[in-house]
Amino acid sequence: MWGILECSSYTSPLMATKDGDIVIGGIFPVHESVNFTDTIDGRPSTRDCTRYNVARMLQALMLIEAVETINNSSLLGNLTLGYRIVDSCSDVTRVLYMTQRFLDVNRTMCHDIWKTENRTHGIDSQNTSLKPVDVVIGGYHSEISIAVARQLSIQVIPQISYGSTTGYLSDKSRFPAFMRTVPEDKYQAHAIADILERYGWNWVGMVTTDGDYGRYIANRFRERAKEKNICIAFSTVLPDILDDSDLKYRVNETIRKIEDDPRIGVIVSFAKPDHMKDIMRLLPPNATGRTWLASDNWATSAPRVLESSNLTLKDIGNVIGVTLKSATSESFNSYLDNLNPNLAAHDNNTILRWYLQRLKNEGKSVTQPDLGKRLKNNLYPYAIFSVGMAVKAIASAVKDLCRHPRDCKAEEHFEPWMLKNALRNAMFQLEPNDTQYKFDQRGDLNTGYDLILWKQIGQQTDMNDIIAKYNMTECLACPDKHWSSEGSDVCQKEEELVFDWEKPFAIILVLFSSLGIILTLVVLILFLTWWKTPVVKASVRPVSVLLLVSLIGAFASTILFVGNPSEQQCQARQVLFGLSFTVSVSCVLVKSLKIVLAFQVGTSGKPALAKLLQPYLIIGACVSVQVAICATWLTKSPPQPKRGDSINGQVVLLCEEGEEGNFLYFGLMLGYIGVLSLAGFIIAFKGRKLPDCFNEAKYISFGLLIYLICWVLFGPIYAHAKAGEYQPAMEMIVILFSAYGLLGTLFLPKCYIILFKRDANTREAFLRCIRLHNCRGSQESPNAMSTTTSNITSNVRSNVDAVNSQSTSCTCSSNNGNTM
Repeated sequence: MWGILECSSYTSPLMATKDGDIVIGGIFPVHESVNFTDTIDGRPSTRDCTRYNVARMLQALMLIEAVETINNSSLLGNLTLGYRIVDSCSDVTRVLYMTQRFLDVNRTMCHDIWKTENRTHGIDSQNTSLKPVDVVIGGYHSEISIAVARQLSIQVIPQISYGSTTGYLSDKSRFPAFMRTVPEDKYQAHAIADILERYGWNWVGMVTTDGDYGRYIANRFRERAKEKNICIAFSTVLPDILDDSDLKYRVNETIRKIEDDPRIGVIVSFAKPDHMKDIMRLLPPNATGRTWLASDNWATSAPRVLESSNLTLKDIGNVIGVTLKSATSESFNSYLDNLNPNLAAHDNNTILRWYLQRLKNEGKSVTQPDLGKRLKNNLYPYAIFSVGMAVKAIASAVKDLCRHPRDCKAEEHFEPWMLKNALRNAMFQLEPNDTQYKFDQRGDLNTGYDLILWKQIGQQTDMNDIIAKYNMTECLACPDKHWSSEGSDVCQKEEELVFDWEKPFAIILVLFSSLGIILTLVVLILFLTWWKTPVVKASVRPVSVLLLVSLIGAFASTILFVGNPSEQQCQARQVLFGLSFTVSVSCVLVKSLKIVLAFQVGTSGKPALAKLLQPYLIIGACVSVQVAICATWLTKSPPQPKRGDSINGQVVLLCEEGEEGNFLYFGLMLGYIGVLSLAGFIIAFKGRKLPDCFNEAKYISFGLLIYLICWVLFGPIYAHAKAGEYQPAMEMIVILFSAYGLLGTLFLPKCYIILFKRDANTREAFLRCIRLHNCRGSQESPNAMSTTTSNITSNVRSNVDAVNSQSTSCTCSSNNGNTM
């Protein structure tokens, strides 16, 4: 079955398999070591896996339980997860052979080595080829993961470790497909140094094991300790190989250094459990009573370190362990309670069968309740979290990857590198409504640590007392549209703030916009109904109608300032406002020019100016310039929807009036309207003292003055105001003030005359008004009487169509009693 492995000195591995649409490979150190001896003639001797570890076997069951939980849920639809779990025996050479089998299957040209003829190794008895492995979970030890990661990178098969913490694996140039659900050792070194600083322990010893893990974390600890003025009184490095002839010397040297310096109250140890067992077993009385800070390498190995040598905490001192983040075990405990103790029920799982067979051979109870209770005594809580998170990450990535149109159940299966990319972008959580996690750019998951205190309970040591939690000393970027508060180790979805229809103030402004549209329509109807009356005639009827229609457009443009901004909405609202107000102001400018022509230009110059004063050509020319500005704006730097800066998890959605904050064209649009308004204001101001019955100049002056004040104030405030959800309301208010100013000053007085002063809306009333103005003028400047009379007569003909061609005369008394 195992190809080259069968030809080696290794025995067939324990394994567990299950078919599925997506296959997860699992590498677990169910056995903790391998025994072998070289033969005299050089041929390889038998290499047997030794020291079966129930806790590691349970970690393999955690993967199985997590897969079954996913398959029994609706998360993946009709897709299922499968697994192919093998026992690595904590041996690099052995795991390389088995990883090669994963790769051989994936090459699709060596499928025969996975075919089975029986159920001995837990694979379906049918003589069929297994599916390729899509992703690998494991290994636990860093040296195993480094070797596996190098092999899997050949085909970019993603690998997720549930226990390897060395920082070397964060190097994506060497391990591009490696990820892990545990933090790298740099953070653990920081945690231990911070604990020492917190309690004032600044004179410590350090013990570590030679190897990738030990060298890396020891160097990181030295750097952090130096920053915090913590002195390392001694440092010893123990050989990685247990039967090394130098090991005994190194252990004795460590003990001697502890004895020689009574000031050393704390020893930080990154050593392996077997090394710590040797040290604890040989401690003399004057070297006990110290506090041991245990790294995750042996923080949960009390049975191995103490109980195997019949030691208790009274013999060694206090042990504080730094362990990986743990999770609640209710779901997995339920799985163990319902585990079938019958060997025949686990033909596809020789890892569990071996344990059940051993219990049976030893004559121990294997009933269902007893089995679950016995297994729960060997749980490592951190593994429930790290193994479960690995499976959840895979399920989330598969869900994202296998959305329509890709059918992962059929021929359209994904390539391994596609799954790796999906894993890097996936958001996942262990339980519903739990914290969401995401791999960072290095493939790491900085979940933090639990601090445990070993307690003696009879002859056993309790390692489940979590006395503190330690979290994120390094700030990492949250995913897009997420944020994190200062010091937090989780990312939360940002709250999007927008001036939308749920805001009461937005509704109030929209009501004012609607009211403005209604009032403008009412005025338009009144003007059309009293079309032939002098008040309407004197208002330059077609131009007034065009002005009213443009005001409707201005009021309507404000409605587009409400709601979640889109590209089309951002552009439409400014263009509609800009063109509407340009038409409005152009109409007002024409009205101003017509008043000046009618009342203040002499008879000789009137014909020439009358030819130049073509209202629709002037309006068209003015509007065409604004059309050119808006067209250039939309082409060169159009308004775009923008997400503002995140402040305390809140981000404002708004329209930016130009790409990358370019306000040039927005300023040109407003500036051009301002120039037209200023011109109209100056011209109208010159005619403010003309007869009231014809004169709109004072109303035009007042209306344009309101407009100019509003927009002069708006410019600097808008440019310097902090972007907020109510920023669109600012522009809405200015538009409404401007539009209501023009509507109120130019049309409401005329509507009042039309509705309530009908006796003033006659030709006779207009003639009386002219005579009265003429008489006042003659009293102030008698010499100008003839000119004024002529101008007024001409004006009446052209604007009111109510005065006959004969001369108009008036009689009034002057200050000196003379009459005309």
